[in-house]
Amino acid sequence: YGLGMLSNSLQLGCDCLGEIRYFSGYGINSKGEARVMPNVVCTHEEDFGVLWKHTDWRFGDSYVESRRSRRFVISMFTTVGNYEYGLYYYFY
Repeated sequence: YGLGMLSNSLQLGCDCLGEIRYFSGYGINSKGEARVMPNVVCTHEEDFGVLWKHTDWRFGDSYVESRRSRRFVISMFTTVGNYEYGLYYYFY
C-alpha cells in the first residue's frame, strides 16, 4: 500500500502533546508529480513516570530526591482502507 503515501496530517493538541515539532512528508502522486504532505510526522517529549527515588533515612524524611523519566517520541498516523494505524517510535 505504501504507508507513507497514505499518511494523515496531524493536528496540534490532538495527535501530539507538549513541546511539539511537525515535519512535512514528500512523495509522488499517481501521475508521478511531486506532492507535499504537511504535518505528517511529529516529535515530542513525554513524561514516563518516576525514574528513581531515594530517601536518606540518616537525615530523616526531609532528605528525599527523585527524578522523572522522559522519552522522546516520533509518531505518525496512516489510513489503509478502513483502518487507522498509529506508528510510534520511543527513545529513552
